[in-house]
Amino acid sequence: MCPDSATGTGFAPFPPLFLFNVIVGAKDFFLEELPYSLIVYYVVFVSCAIVFIPFGPFCIAIGFIFGVYWGFLIQMGAIFLSSAVLFVIGRYLFKDYVNGLISKTDGSHVWKGLMKYMGKDWKEAAKINVLLCFMPVPYGSHPYLFSLTSVPFEQFVVFFMLGMIPNTVLNLLIGAAISEAAESDGINVYHLIGTGAPERT
Repeated sequence: MCPDSATGTGFAPFPPLFLFNVIVGAKDFFLEELPYSLIVYYVVFVSCAIVFIPFGPFCIAIGFIFGVYWGFLIQMGAIFLSSAVLFVIGRYLFKDYVNGLISKTDGSHVWKGLMKYMGKDWKEAAKINVLLCFMPVPYGSHPYLFSLTSVPFEQFVVFFMLGMIPNTVLNLLIGAAISEAAESDGINVYHLIGTGAPERT
């Protein structure tokens, strides 16, 4: 996600920590009510992405609940669904509105120039797509921006998801480490990384 999508500030109407606490507090619900709890999670995640709520708290909380492996599969599914919904909104449903929002930003002239450039060379579009995942822009703005270009959805989503992998894994590792540190008989991950020797907490 983009750094903002990974840790982000964005335009969240309430503190990201609140989201994390709610999801972590519902750990038993998530584990006991599968797969329905995941459907609820995906709906909430997509809804929050539409209004630029940061990606990071969700990802960390999923790492806390499901660990890195299952958390990665769950979160990549959430990224795919949210990017598809935002792309459709920006390209087909509310294109004029989204274009107006982008035009009001400070860097609108830069983005409009890139839009024309990306339409001519898919390789450069792919590079910009991946690089934007490491830029401090809100998670939801990324699919919106590409929805205004001539880049096909299939091309966008492949490179977008590739670019999101590093930040996703990092946040999942943080969540998993918090979960393990919270266990009274767990191995302290931070000690293990720092010394290479396990230590009981």
